Amino acid sequence: MLRGTLLPLIGLLMLCVPSLSGATDSAGSPIVEILGAIHFTAPDGNDVVVAPGAYRVERGTEPNLKLTREGDQHAIEIQAGTTTYGGLLDDPTALLIAEEGQDDELHLVLLLPDGEDRDAVGTVSGTRSRGTFSSMLTPLQVQSAVSQVRVALGAINMPMDDWQKSWSFDFATEYQAGTDPRRAADKANRFWWRNQNLALRQDCTRTPECWLPRDHQGKCEPVS
Repeated sequence: MLRGTLLPLIGLLMLCVPSLSGATDSAGSPIVEILGAIHFTAPDGNDVVVAPGAYRVERGTEPNLKLTREGDQHAIEIQAGTTTYGGLLDDPTALLIAEEGQDDELHLVLLLPDGEDRDAVGTVSGTRSRGTFSSMLTPLQVQSAVSQVRVALGAINMPMDDWQKSWSFDFATEYQAGTDPRRAADKANRFWWRNQNLALRQDCTRTPECWLPRDHQGKCEPVS
């Protein structure tokens, strides 16, 4: 699953990276977690707001993207452009990217192993004129993002045992307290992310014990 975080890239700000559970669902589709509402453009040119949540990202009607929220059968289709990025990935990957210096505009990008890149441009404010199609990221920008994210994820995508060696989460206490296994796993995930962000000096400075990264969108979320 893709969790919201912030990694500095050359000319880009990456707003999501894979979490411990992996970047795809059981069907092999990438998952992106959106932390704040984003305005995209529907195929008919109308504004469509994608609410915060975790979404499966897939090809829609050519050349659009289709988003399906976890636990919901209703899909949202949004306008996207298509190009090629060079095929650097073995599996479909979804990224939420903001160009450096852009406070409002975001790119939801679906990268496919065959080299196809689908780029849907959205805004936080929703002030973009209806039907206006903003510029897509260039293949060079996408390649740069993919290459640098791979390097950054080398230290983040670790097996649970490796996370425990770095920052031990007290699973025994959660078990004794009768915590639901899913809830315990979520608490561990937040605990590890909080410590990882601290180690990278990307921890949230707004609220103590917030597990989200520095300059994240939306409200702060406590570790527990």
